[in-house]
Amino acid sequence: MGVSFLSLSSFVAQFNDGVNCGENLWAISAPNVCQVVTNVKAPPSSLGHLLLVDTPCASLLLGINLNASGPGFDDSYVMLGRLSCKLSGSSEVPQKVSPRVVRQLRPNTLDIDSVSSSQATKLSKERSPKVTDRRSPRSPVIERKRPSKISELESQISQLQNDLKKVRDQLILSESYKKQAQQDAKESKEQLLAISAKLEESQKQVLDLCAAGEARVVELQKIIEERDMACQSELEASKEQLSVDSAALASAMNEIQMLKAQLELVANCESVQTQQAESADMELLNLKQNLSETLSLVDTMKNQLRDCKESEAQAQALVNETMLQLEAAKRTVELLREDVAKAVEGYNSIALEFDQSKARVKSLEALVSKLETDSINNKCSSPSENLGDDHKFEHQPEMLKEEDPNDLEAEVLSLKSEIGHLTSAIETAETKYQEEQIRSMVQIRNAYDLVEQIKSESGQRECELEAELKRKKADIQELKANLMDKETELQGIVEENENLNLKLEESMSSQNVHELKGEIKRLEECVAELKADMMDKETTLQSITEENEMLKMEINNGGKVREEVVAEVEGAKAAEREALMKLGIVMEEADRSNKKAARVAEQLEALQAGNLEMEAELRRLKVQSDQWRKAAEAAAAMLSAGNNGKLTERTVSLDNTNYKCSPYPEDMDDDFQRKKNGNMLKKIGVLWKKPQK
Repeated sequence: MGVSFLSLSSFVAQFNDGVNCGENLWAISAPNVCQVVTNVKAPPSSLGHLLLVDTPCASLLLGINLNASGPGFDDSYVMLGRLSCKLSGSSEVPQKVSPRVVRQLRPNTLDIDSVSSSQATKLSKERSPKVTDRRSPRSPVIERKRPSKISELESQISQLQNDLKKVRDQLILSESYKKQAQQDAKESKEQLLAISAKLEESQKQVLDLCAAGEARVVELQKIIEERDMACQSELEASKEQLSVDSAALASAMNEIQMLKAQLELVANCESVQTQQAESADMELLNLKQNLSETLSLVDTMKNQLRDCKESEAQAQALVNETMLQLEAAKRTVELLREDVAKAVEGYNSIALEFDQSKARVKSLEALVSKLETDSINNKCSSPSENLGDDHKFEHQPEMLKEEDPNDLEAEVLSLKSEIGHLTSAIETAETKYQEEQIRSMVQIRNAYDLVEQIKSESGQRECELEAELKRKKADIQELKANLMDKETELQGIVEENENLNLKLEESMSSQNVHELKGEIKRLEECVAELKADMMDKETTLQSITEENEMLKMEINNGGKVREEVVAEVEGAKAAEREALMKLGIVMEEADRSNKKAARVAEQLEALQAGNLEMEAELRRLKVQSDQWRKAAEAAAAMLSAGNNGKLTERTVSLDNTNYKCSPYPEDMDDDFQRKKNGNMLKKIGVLWKKPQK
């Protein structure tokens, strides 16, 4: 239940509009209570709790209301009395107190004007007068307790605090998410830097490869540039001619439109001329379409010429590359042959040395065997007889005569060791020779395989180029056939134009005839120019075919070794594409992480804004609860005020959110007033005892 401070006029206006105010406590300032009853047209059940301030005739209102309404006041409790405490804060006490019934307050909604609220807050609890000890002989009416609005406000405040805690927890979680997102962004940035470094390295490698390839291409470009200049000059000339042709066609189309307008004017004159003009218009439209088709055909021929020139340039570049590769292959073959010759010479020298060493080993073995036999038989005196037959060791007997047996044994041992060294050296030389021979054979085989591969690739490329040349020739034949068809169509169009001109000459006046003849002559000149352009295009096509045949001859003369360079360039391009793909993936991951961080930041900002809004709402609710508490205290103080110091006791406990009111109606000195008030209280008690609707 709320407390509303209103004037009589605003109260009456609201009730007459049908506003249900059964849950409000109305404080109305009216000099005459009858004005409330007579002006309010709403049913009594919608009046609610009515508190009248400055009403000298409160009993009159009660009597009229109850007598007039009857049982309609089941849920309406009227509080009447002349209060000593006004909204302005005056402390005057009236002399008489009318019996009144006090109902427990239950604030539900509070609509307080700014002026009334400022005045009501000035009231204090200390202004409540003392309560008289006299009690009414009649039993007091027991009030029904209702839940307090303050408890609801406290529950709302506690709920808001819980919501605030939840929002804070969400803020903490969002901050943790934000930190995690920032960490992820840092990691992605580090990965991006590492990948960018790898990309730079790969780009450097690609640049190195491109520089190596450019060194090869520069020589080819010098040869191609000269032909490109000639081709560009021809293309510029053809472009200029085409621009002139297009201008002529545009002028012809404009003239055709003018002719069409003239024909339409002639058609409006006579019905026969209209039919002829319509047929002429149709023929002119067909001519326009044919001219547009010829223009598109010229454009296609231009594109085909450009493609042919590009293919010619590519074929020339391939020829040059294959020539260079063939020369390189020849050089490698010559180097391999020189290496093989050197290896054969080394092999022969090693074989000679090996034979010499074998002969020496045999002689040394014979000498050792003889020395052993001499040492065993102790026949050192006759070494010359045993060795006299050997023509290779003539000086050995003299040396053996002079030496002792011990020296002979030492020499034998040294000879054996030398023989072992020689045999090991011979074995190593044989192994080296075999390895060199195997290596040279492998190199020769690889060279032959490379040459065969180059030959096969060159043959395959020649076949492809021949097929491409055949296809180009077929295209040229098709273009020639199309040109012939277009020429025949143009001739037919010219004949039709002549027929139309004859018909128009018969139907039109002399001036129009002369003008149309001039237009037709211009059109014929345009057609002749187009035919000349077609002939020029045919000559250019023939020159292109001749150049293609020359290229074919050059390709047949040269080899096709350029595939290696193409493979290297393709490998470099593939590596670059892979690096670019990796970079794109990393950039996408970085963008996703940045977007995720932005979303987390937005969520954090939204949560912070919601937190601020919740805090502002909490502060507003606290202020509103304070205002409601003060308004309730003011209303309680207003209700507790009485006349002549004889007031009802009212104890208010806002902390427990319950209002405890103990009304004690006082006996009046006047018997008439006492009887009347007793009757009123009986009626109010009967109404209270009825069940609420």
